[in-house]
Amino acid sequence: MAITDYIVRPITPEDDFERIEYLFYRTHIEGKQEWMAKHKIAYRRENWRQLLFPDSGGSRPVVLKALSLSGFAAEKDGVVSAFATVGISTQSRNGYLDYGFEQGCSHMLKELLACCGTMVKEKGGTRIYKLTEMPLGHIRNDQISLWESHGFECNPFYHVFVDNRNIVSWNPPENVDLSKIQLPSKIEIEAIAKLLEEDREFFLAEEFRGNFAQLTPDHVFLCLYDDEKEIKGISYYKVWAKQEGSFVAAFGVHFRPEYEVSRDEVRKLIQATLVSMQQIGVTAAWARVSSQNFNTILATAAEGFELSPNHNVVMVKPV
Repeated sequence: MAITDYIVRPITPEDDFERIEYLFYRTHIEGKQEWMAKHKIAYRRENWRQLLFPDSGGSRPVVLKALSLSGFAAEKDGVVSAFATVGISTQSRNGYLDYGFEQGCSHMLKELLACCGTMVKEKGGTRIYKLTEMPLGHIRNDQISLWESHGFECNPFYHVFVDNRNIVSWNPPENVDLSKIQLPSKIEIEAIAKLLEEDREFFLAEEFRGNFAQLTPDHVFLCLYDDEKEIKGISYYKVWAKQEGSFVAAFGVHFRPEYEVSRDEVRKLIQATLVSMQQIGVTAAWARVSSQNFNTILATAAEGFELSPNHNVVMVKPV
């Protein structure tokens, strides 16, 4: 489509993917190289051709296996000056946005976003998500301001990544009270994504559906119940077996805000989850933890998990 002095079109296998990588790097990485070096965070270049056109060689990364990825470019004078990609969930049909642009070309994002929104609607989705990250303690950045101007709203809770690479050395307390922590029923497991949405953890619900769409023996679920057998808290993860050992991926812990959950209860569910990991032989685990129940972040840190030096804010726009 013709837009003033530039055109917006689908990205094709013949595009200059080095240029697309440059635009992504310039937009997201260039300005924080010093901070990344300080925290020993390495930048891994994306293979945009492989992500967008997986048949062109290689296999799609595990995290994107459940997404159908499409991309659009804004081209001016024969040069791509901005781009946007949208990964559409095969479960919810909602979209995940990424982008990059040359200096002075942010105005091109409006048309690129419109193309991504149309793609999501055609697939039957209702939302587009955009994740932005910033150092712990920060509450805003330029990306939040940018995408708010395009109709996105911030989730009221941020997410922190935590990881523990030495599960085998974790020492459980002598007396772990597991009386109110049990395995959920199949019906309760199937309702977890709905519970997360009811508690306004829409992005965690998206991730849960993507990772646990089909229940298999490598999936583990635990629930904290009250005296009436109502679910107060949930933990879940999947075991990823590799040659060098077993690891935990898609680890999540959530406590329902409608119930009063004590710090002791939070700690016990996390400890019970770690006990289960040790029993399976897991050596390392990572999790995305919401700040909705801040005691969850404190408890994972107390049990040996390291907090990432940055946190994520989820932004969402209806389409």
